[in-house]
Amino acid sequence: MTSAVGAAGTAPAPQPPRAPTPPATAQAEAFAAALAAAVGQHGGGTATGLRLSGHARERLAEAGVSPEGAQWEAAGLAVGRAAAKGSRQALVVLPTCALVVAVPERTVVTALSPGRMRDHVFTGIDSAVFVN
Repeated sequence: MTSAVGAAGTAPAPQPPRAPTPPATAQAEAFAAALAAAVGQHGGGTATGLRLSGHARERLAEAGVSPEGAQWEAAGLAVGRAAAKGSRQALVVLPTCALVVAVPERTVVTALSPGRMRDHVFTGIDSAVFVN
């Protein structure tokens, strides 16, 4: 019969058991979305916590849409809902425009006016949120 004995004639020290990593839950995802929203509000974005890329600013100016008011609050909430579902790239459709948003960064990548939305194919998104 053999036994595990170290070079100095002693048995090796037992290793403590590793704690299992808990799975991500909806509550953890909701907290992450709320944290991202709070961080976004202090990171140079709009009052909703959404940041605008330069390209999105140009497109909104062309459409005559201002990133403020009740619609933008609704857009911020829509992005939060998309984040809670695990979305990475979302299409947020507002009455005045459509926004493609990088959800984890809460950054509006581009915006389209209703006229430009017609016959447009949106690619690279994993969710869509319609806001009234």
